Amino acid sequence: MKQEKLQKTLETLAKSGITVAGDLVLEKNVEYEVNNVEKGGIGIQFINGSKETSQTVSDREIKSALEMQEGAKYDDEGVLPSAEEMVSACEKTKEEGLWWGNASWSVTFRIYCILGYKGNEESFINLVEGWPFKQPFKYVCNRNALDRPLRRGRINGPLDKWAAEGASKREVKLGERLMAILRPKTEDRG
Repeated sequence: MKQEKLQKTLETLAKSGITVAGDLVLEKNVEYEVNNVEKGGIGIQFINGSKETSQTVSDREIKSALEMQEGAKYDDEGVLPSAEEMVSACEKTKEEGLWWGNASWSVTFRIYCILGYKGNEESFINLVEGWPFKQPFKYVCNRNALDRPLRRGRINGPLDKWAAEGASKREVKLGERLMAILRPKTEDRG
């Protein structure tokens, strides 16, 4: 990789809030890879190197930052809701009394991800800052608003699994309503 491109990539990673502690591997070519070793060390799954393997959260964030640098689309099908659609959905659900605090943004972030957003939390916060709200939005989207609910892991899977994972009723209700507004005729794709 050329020094200029490497520098640009590292700057992009830094701007997106990703820190690298250790080796940064930008490209990996293997013939066979050992993955998914069960706790206790028994049971190995061999994955052919040509197949895409599951990614860790940090891998996804790095890949997302690199894709954003190269101008990649957020969603292959081009169905990511526009900023105006997201503003409308947020304002409508707020008017319906479904927002309970800043942490409601974590639900909005997850629904946006389910609908195809591939950015990380920091890039989402930056997007929301530029959304065209008609008047200042009562609830603030920041790291604190997203961090704790997402770390609990109860809203990280598909929307229809949130309740079973222990998400609160208000999280599920807001998620379902946002989804109904943004994709009234499609099913949860997350």
